[in-house]
This record gives sequence, C-alpha cells and structure tokens, in this order.
Amino acid sequence: MGCNAVQKTDLRAPASSRSSLMAPSKWDASRFPIKIKVSEDFASAEDQAIRDMANAWSDSVSNMAEFMDAAYTTQEKNSVDLNSYEDTVIGVYKLTQWPSELPRTALAVTQIIGVRKNAGKSSEYIAIEHADILVNYEVFSFSTDFTWGYDLQTIILHEMGHLLGLYHDESSVDQSVMYPSITRYDTNRFPKERDIQNLESKYGISRAGSSANQAFRQNLSNNTQDTNENAEEEIVVIQFELMADGTENRRIL
Repeated sequence: MGCNAVQKTDLRAPASSRSSLMAPSKWDASRFPIKIKVSEDFASAEDQAIRDMANAWSDSVSNMAEFMDAAYTTQEKNSVDLNSYEDTVIGVYKLTQWPSELPRTALAVTQIIGVRKNAGKSSEYIAIEHADILVNYEVFSFSTDFTWGYDLQTIILHEMGHLLGLYHDESSVDQSVMYPSITRYDTNRFPKERDIQNLESKYGISRAGSSANQAFRQNLSNNTQDTNENAEEEIVVIQFELMADGTENRRIL
C-alpha cells in the first residue's frame, strides 16, 4: 500500500504535542499468522535465527496464538528507496546499501504502515496493515553464535516485537526485550514476562487454557465494533530506528 509522505516528527517531542501519536498499534487478529518472508541474502545460520525469533513470540504465549509464519523467503530488493518496501511482502531484509533517509548509525529499522482508527477517542489505535524489518549490514556486523558483532537474535526479537505492535518498555533490559537500548553485550532470545503480558493484553490472549481462543476472537470482534466507519482514516508510517549508541528513535511520517 502507498502513503503520502509528510515531514518526519521526532516522537521524543513533549507529550502534550504527541499524545495521539502514541496510540497503540495492532494487527487485525484475522491476519495471524502473518506471513513473514526472509531475504535470501541471509546466510543459513542467520536465516534460522530469524525464524527462531518469530517462533519465540508464539512460544511465549504457549502457542495460544501463532503470530508469525516465517517459513518463506523473498529476494533482496537491493534498493535504497524506502518506498520500494511499500508492497505486499512483509519482509526481513539484509541491506548492504543503507537508505539515505535513515541514520547510518541505525543497526536496524522496523517500518510499520497502518491506518489510524477512532481518531481523538479513547479507543484510538493504529490498525497495522504492513511492516518490514531492515537490518544494516552495510555498516555493522552481526553474529548468531556469540562471536564478534551485535547479536542478531536479540535485535530481531526486539524488532519483531515492534512488528507485532509493541512499543518500548522503560523498565530494564533484564525485564523486557522491548527496553529501548541494545548494545553488543546484550543477549535476549526469548520474550520476558513483561513482554508476554503486554502482548496478551493487546490481543486478548491468555495462557490459562483453551478459553483463550474465545477471548482472542472476541478481541477481533471488538476491534471492528470500536471503529467509526464514517470517520476519515489517516495513513500512518512509523519507523523504529535502533541505534548503535544504544538508543532508539521512533518517528512518524
């Protein structure tokens, strides 16, 4: 899907000027499992690491929901044009040429495209329609076996959390894989309890038993009922930029 680009807004602006930008984002539950395609340019160990991290999110809720199916591949785009990623492929890409629109010091970027629903209401949220994860192999090295480089699994797990609609958790790196700071010395390869609870709350899932499926489907129904079909819908592009200095920027276009 396409969108009309507007000036980027730094989401670290004062809260009074960005409250609506902080609306929660989520997929329509009927889209699960999301078909994730992994670039063919990843080495076999990297490819497996990415698929393992996709499975880790489903495993975290005792497979009460299968969030992602990463059993697919796609050709690398070899394009520095971010607009080229606005297509029908939800991909994880290995970029050896980094787009000029993105900071060169970004380790990875997750770009989400969605539609703002119920704008201005307490039920406002962003319905995710598309997402991609871009990994910066032009500038940085990544490892899957604890050797030199940033831990690929840790970065992909974090970025897939964003892909599922999770924002940052400011608790600590030990309490959440969505903590907004990752260094070469951090290793997180499975969601923490706080992450799991946030995901369960977002999608109405419970690890308690089979009744979770009913809650999950009811959540889908509620998503539809909460939407004001007569309201003008705004296309939103969110970029999560994971920086090499351990910080992370979140931008909206």
